[in-house]
Amino acid sequence: MTAVLRYFHGAAGDYLRRAARVRELALAPRSGDPIARLGRQLMQRELRFLDLVLRFVFERAGNPYFHMFRLAGCRYEDLVEIVLAEGLEAALQMLHRNGVFLTGEERSCSKPIVRQGREIASSPNSFGHWRAEGSLQAMRNGYFEGYELLRRREFGLAGRAHIQVRPVWPAQAAIHDCLRAARRGGIVDRWFAPGGFSGQDGRQWLGAGFLAAVARVHGLAVPFPSPFAGNDYGAVSRFIAERKRHGTASFVGSVTSHASRVAGAALANGHDIAGAIFFAGGEPVTAAKRALVRQAGAAIFPIYSIPEIGPIGFACREMEDGATVHLFEDSVAAISHRRSLLFTTLLPMAPQILINFETTDSATLERASCHCCFRRAGFTRRLRSLTTFGQLTAFGAAVPAAALTRLVEVALPRRFGGAAGDYQLVEGEGGAQTEVTLRISPRAGVESLEAVKQFFWNELPASRTWSQAGAFHVFIADPVRSSSGLVPSLELLARG
Repeated sequence: MTAVLRYFHGAAGDYLRRAARVRELALAPRSGDPIARLGRQLMQRELRFLDLVLRFVFERAGNPYFHMFRLAGCRYEDLVEIVLAEGLEAALQMLHRNGVFLTGEERSCSKPIVRQGREIASSPNSFGHWRAEGSLQAMRNGYFEGYELLRRREFGLAGRAHIQVRPVWPAQAAIHDCLRAARRGGIVDRWFAPGGFSGQDGRQWLGAGFLAAVARVHGLAVPFPSPFAGNDYGAVSRFIAERKRHGTASFVGSVTSHASRVAGAALANGHDIAGAIFFAGGEPVTAAKRALVRQAGAAIFPIYSIPEIGPIGFACREMEDGATVHLFEDSVAAISHRRSLLFTTLLPMAPQILINFETTDSATLERASCHCCFRRAGFTRRLRSLTTFGQLTAFGAAVPAAALTRLVEVALPRRFGGAAGDYQLVEGEGGAQTEVTLRISPRAGVESLEAVKQFFWNELPASRTWSQAGAFHVFIADPVRSSSGLVPSLELLARG
């Protein structure tokens, strides 16, 4: 009983903090012309970068980047000279060659930062802010409204029904999308969410409903989440078809696999969703998923965003094939090294202030040749053929491969028996969504697959989203060997 009370006390405190942020978002002042604000930031991006580096790095001796710059022999005066003479991207390339960069494992402190043989002290808070997260989130949402307005103009979304298909955990993505729409006079007609009301999921549903209620109290029409009955995506496709029958087309914000599941349900149930537009992120828009959405008569366009930075790019109407987006160069600077994209934040309200943050994503950086609203607003470069490697992204989970490997090779054998090589996690393309399968060798002697699932959920909370969508499977079978005869503990979906 004490443990249960502790849990509810902790959960209540967490949702009260989130509610304070929602309130701040609802009451944040509206900027007069968000698109003009984007243009001003674009024109001043080099100066904004130099100001950020001065305030967050050179004036903070505890920032790991401060020590990277010292070891690279680069003073602030040197950086100013290079940026103004050669441009921001050229300066970032020079900094990267001299050790000023950060990997994902270094940022999370799962691997030490070592440059020129010296270890640099860091913590998970080393790259954050001194301001309250609620204030920063309100500032970010106000700024990102410019991207949303550009998208509405580009795709002619006025008059369309707006639908969200997102889980209740984490609830922030759906709540923030609804808030941004409501602040500009729009309405999200329905928030569909997979899962039910029992157990852990029930507490998350109550929390999400509480956040929606807070927004409504402050005058913003945020819908309460509507559950799928038995993981039935036909509820979503039926709603879209009914709106179309009454003369209203729809656009849908979702994770990529949710979009393809809705399309699959429409085809299976004879629901007419032709003309619907899906804006999908969290995982790549693969050729198979795009083909399924098109078969249902709808269209799908990628959104590229990562938690450490925020929105990085949206697709325009002309980006109908492949995973391609316009790069938001007002808020990020991008370079590539080998196959990795590296991003530098340019906004003071960014989730974290990062320089040459190395991702496990790759793409071709090039000029955009389209004639769209994004390009006319100044976003003239694009990321073409976005792919990801080194992490599992099913349903937007974005779990690093290193963390999964530790779970499969160390934690599972220690808890249930067997050894490294007896467990294998496989991410693959299913009929209408990304599927994740845990294969367990018979020699491991595992007796309860349900116990394994529960352990996996506790160790990796993101896996609950896979289970809610019916995309996580555990069974006894020998792991699959590679062409070289080895047994990899992790097999990730090939994308491109």
